[in-house]
Amino acid sequence: MKNKGLLLTIIIFFLIVNTTYYWEGKLGFFAFPAFLILVIIFLGLGVALTRQIYFLIKEKFTDKKRIIIIGLLTLVLLLTFKKPFGLIDFDKLEGGNVLIAKREGSANCMTGIAT
Repeated sequence: MKNKGLLLTIIIFFLIVNTTYYWEGKLGFFAFPAFLILVIIFLGLGVALTRQIYFLIKEKFTDKKRIIIIGLLTLVLLLTFKKPFGLIDFDKLEGGNVLIAKREGSANCMTGIAT
């Protein structure tokens, strides 16, 4: 397959975007550079999509593998654009607070802990 690297990049990008809930908080200082890298990859995949569409039109829609890659690339880019934090909203899956503790300090300053 001519576009094996592109296909692998599409799949890895899709998996990384949909699992950001698990690894984004652990990056700390490197979260912003990781976000910039994902934006650059997203833009690069957009350029790759344009290039693949150009080659598909040039070949008069004869290459079936290229059509599959264009479809997959379009799907991944549209899903990433529509739901940039992943397909599943993991914040909705977490339940409400079970234990809430509050402590009143001097000058009526309230401190709350929720778990």
